[in-house]
Amino acid sequence: MTDHTLETIDYNNIASQDAEVISAREYEDATRTVVRTLGKHANCDVLFAGDDACVGLTKTGNRIVQLPSNPPDKMMTKKEYFIGQGFANHETLHNLCTDIVGTAPKIEGFIKHKQHFTKALANCIEDMRIERAGCELYPGMSTKLDATAQFASEHFLAMEEDR
Repeated sequence: MTDHTLETIDYNNIASQDAEVISAREYEDATRTVVRTLGKHANCDVLFAGDDACVGLTKTGNRIVQLPSNPPDKMMTKKEYFIGQGFANHETLHNLCTDIVGTAPKIEGFIKHKQHFTKALANCIEDMRIERAGCELYPGMSTKLDATAQFASEHFLAMEEDR
């Protein structure tokens, strides 16, 4: 990593957000450690693939956090790093705090009936629940979850505008 501090994102200082601070390879290595440590009791691992962040189960029944992949030598900005770490924390919290198997039929029903906004709203409510629990379990998590929440909120609002 370079000499930049990753402590906080100053959203009023664009230069601070846009400073390249870590390679994608370094980010993935650090994120694997975080997910495996936080998700240890849920047998949680991480997979970097595709463009989305989500959770799931492996064929052996272990829990998985899937996060977007980047070219290994890509340099990530401070903002990208915080958002990525927030997604890793967030999806790991789903593995720890959400009854994924129990809620799957309801979510599948929303999808089947094309209730995409209802599905997104239900997910937002669950997201708030698990993030509150995560901040109680791991107080240092809130900064990165805040960065991710801002990013996700912007995308959620854009989804409504596109309807």
